[in-house]
Amino acid sequence: MRRILTVKAIKALKPAEPNKRYDVADAIVPGFGVRVNDKGRKTYIVTSRFPGKPHSTRRLIADVRAMDLIKACDQARAWLLEAKGGVAPPTVKQRMPPQTNKGETFAKVAERFLGQHVIPNKLRSALEIERVINRELLPRWGKREFISIRRRDVARLLDDVENRGAPVQAD
Repeated sequence: MRRILTVKAIKALKPAEPNKRYDVADAIVPGFGVRVNDKGRKTYIVTSRFPGKPHSTRRLIADVRAMDLIKACDQARAWLLEAKGGVAPPTVKQRMPPQTNKGETFAKVAERFLGQHVIPNKLRSALEIERVINRELLPRWGKREFISIRRRDVARLLDDVENRGAPVQAD
């Protein structure tokens, strides 16, 4: 579906059907558009055949709430020009800022997790989550750098809990 995208037209877009999403292409800037998901979230996108890709693909520009329409159109035009010149625009992963929690211990991350997610959300399982962290995780990984914990470490922990005779706890 193609239409002239204005702020008013974007605000009027309805959420997609459950587990679906749809795109609305701009009639003025080819390749530019808005994607709407089933929750009503709207994002600016650009669609083109980028260098190194055999088919047309979409790249996310920004959330509609995070960037105004004019800046998004300018960004789309710039990326389309770069694509014609042989330069692919960055993907979302390439635009992510580098991890800043280097050097943080597991104990510090666990404390922040409890304070930001478990306690404020008043989870019924809050006491159990805190107990498991204090009993199983902190003794093993408390002083360890958080980003050094790997999948194999988690697998070893779960194997140890299961071998101790608590297979349900390991699950």
